[in-house]
Amino acid sequence: MDPAALLVVVLASAWYVRATRRLHRAGSPWPTTRTVAAATTVVAAVVATNGWVAANDVSRFGAHALQHLLLGLVIPIGIVLAAPLTLALRTSSPPTRQVLRSWSSGPVFRVACHPVVAGALFTVTIVAMYTTPVFEWSLTSAPVHVLVHAHLLVVGLLFFWPLIGFDPAPVRVPHPARIGLLLLILPLHALLAVTLMDADPPAGGATAIHLAREAGVDPVAEQRLGAGLLWVIGDLVALAAVGIACYRWWRADTAFTRAGSSTTPMIGTPS
Repeated sequence: MDPAALLVVVLASAWYVRATRRLHRAGSPWPTTRTVAAATTVVAAVVATNGWVAANDVSRFGAHALQHLLLGLVIPIGIVLAAPLTLALRTSSPPTRQVLRSWSSGPVFRVACHPVVAGALFTVTIVAMYTTPVFEWSLTSAPVHVLVHAHLLVVGLLFFWPLIGFDPAPVRVPHPARIGLLLLILPLHALLAVTLMDADPPAGGATAIHLAREAGVDPVAEQRLGAGLLWVIGDLVALAAVGIACYRWWRADTAFTRAGSSTTPMIGTPS
């Protein structure tokens, strides 16, 4: 068990439930789909930071790969679909609302969430994780381990927020560009998996081999298992993200068409 991570998850969950109840009492129901996204995020966060995955993430590459997918893909997508910023804006006091608006639309996030910047960060993170000593350092250094996890989560949030998120994003990205970016960048997990399956020595070098053998597992077989998880689950999450982006595009186009038809005068009627 990781008490710190569990405490963060519990506090965030309690705030979300309290805020949604406040909206319901005010007669302004919160969309059920966003609550489901929040609940899914809570489960993913608990699995990623507690239990078997967290206990074996340095000795078993399969556990590490699953944790990588949860922290870098599943949890960020769940958060942006749960729309916590919108919920906070609707339930906060006017001064707090003003601070949140200025903070979320400030220059820092306008730069960090720009598709070029966020997409580059996402790509570099995937590549650098296993082509530099970072992964090996994270196996033996607790601070590096925590920083890597935080980096995966933050980069995932910056990348997915303007592409499929429901919260008002600091950067407006056209719907075709959203789908194009997702199709361009997310398949990198599959390319990474192909590379890792035949990597010799395994990622993490001698440190990873030593930790795997201490845990009683074959480091090569374990890496192939983890690579398979990165490939299959990464592709499934990518397809889900693209599907969400397509659905959002369809909804926006439908709403635009209905708005245009409702303001167009009928033939034979005065304009």
